[in-house]
Amino acid sequence: MANKECSKYPVGSEVKLSYNEQFDYFYKPDGLKRDRNRLLFLAIIFILSITPWKKIIKIKV
Repeated sequence: MANKECSKYPVGSEVKLSYNEQFDYFYKPDGLKRDRNRLLFLAIIFILSITPWKKIIKIKV
């Protein structure tokens, strides 16, 4: 966990963390939900950016 994240909790509080043995770091398991939302948002932006809008909305110039 980052120092900024640790400062949110009072001294002596218990925080549930998971350990990634392969890369040797601890993480909060609920952070994956936040990351999933970010990926969904980026996927929507990507799909909107590659859509051929000129063919869908026949704009006459």
